[in-house]
Amino acid sequence: MFLPVDLNELFLWIDGLLKKTGWIFSDQTYKWYVANICTFTWYMIKEKDLPEHEWGKTGEIGDSLKDYEKCIGKTLDHKQSEILAGFEKYTNKYVHLEVTDNLINIADLTQMLIDKMQERLRIDFKQDGVLIKGLLNHLGPMVDRIKGNVQLHDDVSQFIPDEYQYVYVALKEILRKDKLLAHMTENEEIYLAMYFIGSLRRMQKNSYMNVLLICGFGYGTTVVVKDALLNSYQVFVKKSISAYQVKHFTDWEDIDVVISTVDVELPVDKPFARVNVIFNQDDYIKLDLLGLQKRNVLTNYFAIERRLDFLNDEDKHRVMAVIKEELGYKEVKMPRKFKTLSDLLGVDDIKCVKQIDDWKDAVKASTDILKHHGNDGDRYCENVIEGIEVRGFYSVTDEVFALLHGSENAGIQVSCMSLLISEQPVRFGEKEVNLIFCLASRDKKEHIPVVTRLMRMVSRTDLIKDLKECRTPEDAMAVIRRCEKEVEQHAANH
Repeated sequence: MFLPVDLNELFLWIDGLLKKTGWIFSDQTYKWYVANICTFTWYMIKEKDLPEHEWGKTGEIGDSLKDYEKCIGKTLDHKQSEILAGFEKYTNKYVHLEVTDNLINIADLTQMLIDKMQERLRIDFKQDGVLIKGLLNHLGPMVDRIKGNVQLHDDVSQFIPDEYQYVYVALKEILRKDKLLAHMTENEEIYLAMYFIGSLRRMQKNSYMNVLLICGFGYGTTVVVKDALLNSYQVFVKKSISAYQVKHFTDWEDIDVVISTVDVELPVDKPFARVNVIFNQDDYIKLDLLGLQKRNVLTNYFAIERRLDFLNDEDKHRVMAVIKEELGYKEVKMPRKFKTLSDLLGVDDIKCVKQIDDWKDAVKASTDILKHHGNDGDRYCENVIEGIEVRGFYSVTDEVFALLHGSENAGIQVSCMSLLISEQPVRFGEKEVNLIFCLASRDKKEHIPVVTRLMRMVSRTDLIKDLKECRTPEDAMAVIRRCEKEVEQHAANH
């Protein structure tokens, strides 16, 4: 059917694209994504008209397009290349940051769900930074699937045990009252419920054996399995991956045992156990046979933290530090909450210049500013440029601003941001901007509230216009703080 295309080369191109972009799929989503690429390829080699009513989303994949064209032996026109790049927007993927106004809606939706579930179940979900980050990352693709009528066909009904049905029922009642979320399928509802179930089960780490966790059903189910392990055993989950990523995993020397919710063939000889998402008695026997030691669970770290509200922040921090050290919670890291632009961007992170001739020079200047925080600016510069060459200038909004960002693994030790203000516009392909923000984040999600606040400042204040006129970092910082206050006042009045 696909001759003269070599499907092995096509699959290698897909895996290479995912590695370059940093997208992480569930196993089911990965198969769905590959199936769409194969179907699209068949249309190309048979020179048939594309069903654009089915494939309506578009995107960019930068220089990777040339490799695809070489693989299939045909040149795509602009519309075809956009459709090929748009397949990832239907998926339940992680890592990729979409710099759009939709981020504001996702943040509001996350807050609404947490507030409603907290009110209904009388559980302080706001204390769980993992839940907040997970929802922020999950809801964007989920909303895209709802709007695009994309169905998840995994059989996930067995994931919610009887003792947690009340969580699922409470969530469904909340969803039914929301105009958009009322149209969710049962599978989508269950996946969403898993985040709140994972939050309820969440206990902190006390690590002894290093575990590689393989779970291809999605982030929520992975969290449930991970938390069950951390609750019951003295382990440290070094990495959580999908089954298709096993072939790319290299840090085997750092792994003591492998635990998987799916059947998978390992390329190395490691102690292995296949378990269910919700552990049953047989699963606990398997884990005991692996040599995992039962942990002596003391109490919930977040519960302790909440009961210290009578202390001021400094004293509470000191008390919790002692608890972490003395009671075996040394691995616990309460996520720092970055909420405003000025949380990440200070006056020393801003540079004003007359002109920059090349966009790569602009990336270099932006990432150099990050060095004074202890980050590897040179490595991060290479990573940002590679990402742009793969995906194109999707993070540049013509005549507004650019928001550069790379991988958290590319030399970032401290989350921060830089701002480059150029009197003359800097060209990024066909786009040009005077303002270039560069974001450096230690993880995939802690920066999202800051980017959300930035988008609100852009849409509701004169931030862009006023920053373009600034000629000193001090003036720019004054504009940022003023616009932050305007956004806060707008939120308080609405």
